[in-house]
Amino acid sequence: ARPDSEPLALLGRQRRGPDGKVYFGQFLIPRSTGRIHLGDPVEVLARKPPLVISLGTASKVARLPAPAGGTSATSGERLLTCVGMTDETHDLRTFRFSVEPPFGYAPGQFITLMPEIDGVRVRRNYTISSSPSRPLQIAVTVKRAGDGYVSCWLHDPLRVGDKLMARGPNGRFQLGAAGDNDKLLLLSAGSGVTPMISILRFIADADLARDIVFHHSARTARDMPFLGELDLLR
Repeated sequence: ARPDSEPLALLGRQRRGPDGKVYFGQFLIPRSTGRIHLGDPVEVLARKPPLVISLGTASKVARLPAPAGGTSATSGERLLTCVGMTDETHDLRTFRFSVEPPFGYAPGQFITLMPEIDGVRVRRNYTISSSPSRPLQIAVTVKRAGDGYVSCWLHDPLRVGDKLMARGPNGRFQLGAAGDNDKLLLLSAGSGVTPMISILRFIADADLARDIVFHHSARTARDMPFLGELDLLR
């Protein structure tokens, strides 16, 4: 279970009925048990009026962006607010951000984070590990480097609710570069897994017809990220 209880926390806020209960859908209660076969008559004994569900403040999800080829670049600065963190391995952590204003990107592209550290704005490029098919947040997955000025800042002082500026997205290494090829070989090592997990998430979410072999190299078993998710994707 995730520490922030998502996605159940969001659904609990957005799908609550007038009785205070959370509804994810309606169901039937059978009055008798047994087998039912094609063609059998079914008698409805009672009906309940449909619930009026409060949809809260949730935004509608945008259409899936097409993974276009070429380079996508946006020069304007954007405000990121940290909304969650997840440890993927002992030294690899995912940071999730809400973005103002929202932006589109292709799976595999990177964003330039511009935090202020000790009063100085610095810049570092990090691949977006989330998928554009889930547009309400973006995420970067960062490996802590022993002498990494920005990576150590992200892993240590950064807290949920903190804000920083960013630019992007940019980068030609993205799913659209594969064109119409239906067979993909994805190779990565270490923190290079980040564009691959974004591409895999997008392909799964969009149900694209792709035959994929994904090979990732890590130093040890404890350095392998996203194992549970990769198993589900497989």
